[in-house]
Amino acid sequence: GNDTLIGNGGSDTITGGAGADRFVFAATAALNGSDIVADFTSGSDVLNVSAFETAGAVVNITAAPALTTTAGTVYVLSGLAAGGADSAAAAAAALSAAATWTDANATAWVIVSDNNSSAIYEFVDTAASADEVAAGELTLVATITGTLISTDISIV
Repeated sequence: GNDTLIGNGGSDTITGGAGADRFVFAATAALNGSDIVADFTSGSDVLNVSAFETAGAVVNITAAPALTTTAGTVYVLSGLAAGGADSAAAAAAALSAAATWTDANATAWVIVSDNNSSAIYEFVDTAASADEVAAGELTLVATITGTLISTDISIV
């Protein structure tokens, strides 16, 4: 059916099954653990990130923008080549290549999606990263089997 699933703390594998499912995440990486969403279907299932999105926006990264990390914002980078969402190092490299980042000592969130998977990371931006995203600034919150786009993300 149409299920609402909450992973909570720990490393959980979450499966919604058939129907339009809503996967809900907690406010911090520590409260979420490192979850696996095993059966996400773009276009019907939804990732609810309202607990950690506090800036009122999901920013879709396109056309190499200049970005200043804004606390509580969710940044989405989709359409990456194979492996782009498979590790913090790969996600950091893709995010750094996709935009010019201005360090802001802020905690935001990034969602990256490659050709067959996606990942959600807590992004603790520090001045030490020299205006790029460093792998050490990313903490994995969830791995999603399947690709997603910004319209699959709910902030309400």
